Amino acid sequence: IVLSIYLLTLVFKKSAKAPLFFIIFYALNLAMQAIDTGIYAIIAQTYPDLIDSDTYKDLIRAAIACLIWIPYFRASVRAKKTFIR
Repeated sequence: IVLSIYLLTLVFKKSAKAPLFFIIFYALNLAMQAIDTGIYAIIAQTYPDLIDSDTYKDLIRAAIACLIWIPYFRASVRAKKTFIR
């Protein structure tokens, strides 16, 4: 939550640090989703009735977000021109 609020302030200030923190934010989100899914898989082995079809949906969403937004913030001329302060 703290990183989200800090990132929001960077965006409104159009800070040059914003693209870096977007990349960190998306990478941390993917890492946390992977850890969460791993823990869920371990628990599901003990309690098989907990397994549902949506188990890996959040992990896939986080991975797709990383595949789209991290390259965008690294290579986009528009992002470089927007976040200049």
